[in-house]
Amino acid sequence: MAPAQSSLFRLSEEKSDLDPKWWTAGTGPNRNQWRCAVCINSSYMGIYGARRHNISPKHRDAVAYELVRISRIASSSSAPPPAVGVGRDTVVGPLYELLQDISFEALDVTGGSQHRHACGEEPMDIDWDTVTAEMGGGNFDAPTARTAIANMTASLAKWMLGGDSDDSDPEQEENYDDIGANSVDAPNGDLVQDTEDPLASGIPRERMNLRKIEETEWFPWPDKPTCVLDVLRHLPRSLFSDSQMEVILWSMDMLGIDHRPSLAVLKSVDQMLQAYCGIDSIRYEGPLGHVYYTNDLAAILAQEMSNPRVRTHLRLYPEECVDSPIKEGWQAHRWRKELKPGVSTPMVRTAGQDFYAYEPAKLADGRVISPFRWFTRLSQHSGRQEIFGEGWVMHTVSSNTGARGYVVHGFECVTFPVSHLVQAFPRMSEQFSNDNLPDPRCIIGAICQRD
Repeated sequence: MAPAQSSLFRLSEEKSDLDPKWWTAGTGPNRNQWRCAVCINSSYMGIYGARRHNISPKHRDAVAYELVRISRIASSSSAPPPAVGVGRDTVVGPLYELLQDISFEALDVTGGSQHRHACGEEPMDIDWDTVTAEMGGGNFDAPTARTAIANMTASLAKWMLGGDSDDSDPEQEENYDDIGANSVDAPNGDLVQDTEDPLASGIPRERMNLRKIEETEWFPWPDKPTCVLDVLRHLPRSLFSDSQMEVILWSMDMLGIDHRPSLAVLKSVDQMLQAYCGIDSIRYEGPLGHVYYTNDLAAILAQEMSNPRVRTHLRLYPEECVDSPIKEGWQAHRWRKELKPGVSTPMVRTAGQDFYAYEPAKLADGRVISPFRWFTRLSQHSGRQEIFGEGWVMHTVSSNTGARGYVVHGFECVTFPVSHLVQAFPRMSEQFSNDNLPDPRCIIGAICQRD
């Protein structure tokens, strides 16, 4: 049988370039994989991926920052500095599992195998000849050697869990739990609380890609800290200068807040948000040469229309009140009758089509009309406000040369519900020959008054 020592040396040689202070070995389904304990959002990776990550600038900057943080804590506190790299809790778990497996294997090979099969783990094979050779050689009794190894591994596992004797004082352990795991021994023997440096900086944020922020929960901001700081920078009548924002960011660093954005990131986010949903200022020059600016009215209306909290309160069409009193401005006669059609709402959408004023449209009864006004009316059937339209009837005519077209009868006005519209102008232009109608783009003229 090949010595187990050779495989152990080969495995150590492959991973020798990974510093155990910064890397955590995976267990269970992540066996033979590694995870960086100092970088943010690091996942388990294979040996080759771990090596590439180990030499990346991101990993080196994170290690340098961690070393600076630990040195600051050590220089500002009389207590021992915190452990460098991977924490004790991260290491104890895998080591305890390994020692427990060796202990089971040493005491009873069959019992240990059954225990691991019950836990869903692969059995571990131990080359006892190699173990005997590593212990100095000689004619060791196998049961004696296994018992010694089992006792040794059990003692190590017990010590790692926080105690090396059975006669410990329960009251002392309870007091230790109340004080906390960050307590250390002072020179006089008393327990003192190990607190972090109050001026220790937070963890710096990773480089941000503004093109991928649509996937974040805080869209259009990349994250919650950036959202809060951006709102803080744009409070009405309480604007902060760059120097004041630098003071706020410095105070966040001193409070140990991690991943806070820099002032440059806030300015980049501000430019991006201005391009997304900002209102442009239009420059004008008066008759006397004075310069003034106004906000883009079309952009303001576009934002109000796209805002679901505002859109439901906007009235786009006048309302015709027949038997009910007038209570709102959109119910008045001026908007319903006197307002020019070119100024009121120009279109309505129904059945997946857009119907515009002054564009030919076809009704369900076959008539071709030119709508010029849209309004709402209380329906007698449904009891809800429905959209209606007014339009002029268009008649087909033929010239002496055989050309066909339409003449608009301005004196022949019809009122119709939009549910009776079946073809808008683009669809009529494609299907007029199938319906044996003239081209809707050929309008010969209009007759305003009846002869």
